[in-house]
Amino acid sequence: MVPRTKLDTITNPIDLLDNVLEQTWDAVCEAYDVSAEMPSMQNIFMQAPLGTPPKAAECVVVNMLTEVTECMGRFSPWYKQPARAFGLVSLRDSVTGKSHWLLAPEALQHWQPWLQKLTQVIKLNNGLIQATLLVENLSETDLQDPLVIAQCGCYPPKRIQIGVSILEKTAIICDACHQPFE
Repeated sequence: MVPRTKLDTITNPIDLLDNVLEQTWDAVCEAYDVSAEMPSMQNIFMQAPLGTPPKAAECVVVNMLTEVTECMGRFSPWYKQPARAFGLVSLRDSVTGKSHWLLAPEALQHWQPWLQKLTQVIKLNNGLIQATLLVENLSETDLQDPLVIAQCGCYPPKRIQIGVSILEKTAIICDACHQPFE
């Protein structure tokens, strides 16, 4: 059993992750005089290679910067600035032909304290981040595929809850009456 004083000093990994992400988001918003809600975890970690925390941290900052550019008010002095003014450069992948954003060298230097914090928190919470993203992906999938209640030909009918797309694509047959669920 852990002494009570020891429990008070243990940091909850979820709180640690949330705090670092919120502090980074606040710093990005403050730098460009924007007031906006923090983006979803999916947007923050979009295309982040979680297996290499330094690259993932850089990707998180890039995603936050691109989110901030979308929150710009049209009367902001930043509104018509090019991506480079935000520290973003576009790089085209020669293999796939797709472009993606990277931090410019001066942005890497400017955001270095936040990149270090993000690298540490990503390294410590890699599994938690992956689980959170998986749950968010599953919940979005559920929203895209509404559930319906289907019943068979038994008396009284057996009922199951199933996604519409599954019901449309496959015939699910009842064990007892050998009728499809509809």
